[in-house]
Amino acid sequence: MDEETKRHWDVRLGIVTPIVTLLGIFGGLWQFQVGEASREKEARESFSREKTLDFRRQLWLQQLDAYRTISKTAGAIVAYHEDKAKLEELNRAFLADYWGVMILVEDEEVSRAMIGFFLEIKDYQAGWSDGDRLKHRASQLVDACRRSSERTWRTITRWEDWPGGGDGGKSASNGRPVNPARDNHMVLQR
Repeated sequence: MDEETKRHWDVRLGIVTPIVTLLGIFGGLWQFQVGEASREKEARESFSREKTLDFRRQLWLQQLDAYRTISKTAGAIVAYHEDKAKLEELNRAFLADYWGVMILVEDEEVSRAMIGFFLEIKDYQAGWSDGDRLKHRASQLVDACRRSSERTWRTITRWEDWPGGGDGGKSASNGRPVNPARDNHMVLQR
């Protein structure tokens, strides 16, 4: 290669090298900004999901507490159904729960079961029903509460709700589906 060609290439490389360097710097800056914006967006979404999950968990815990209370009252009604004064007192407690905290947390199935149990109490007091039917209605109510609580739990443990994808309703430790009665011992049991 002659001296003239060599000098020509040196001049071209002297011009191209800074341009390539500047393009690399600008590309890196652009990539950094896009990455930071993406991370910031992901952090906001994760925070929002966590807050939503926390809210759902709190509602579930309130629901669970209300279902425990109403189940305990139903059990006491069944246990003391032969004592008219105690039955009337427990019936008032049942109605107070029905018109109070249960309105906030019950679903349609629990509402129907509560109405059925209440009507069975009235039938028992009028002499149209017996203790076995009362027990059956109480059992239906407790079962409705348990199923409602499990349905609520399943909505909390859905895959898309967990930050980072979650576990799809699977227990992280053993891969089994989450069962609140078995895994958390928080659902009403007989």
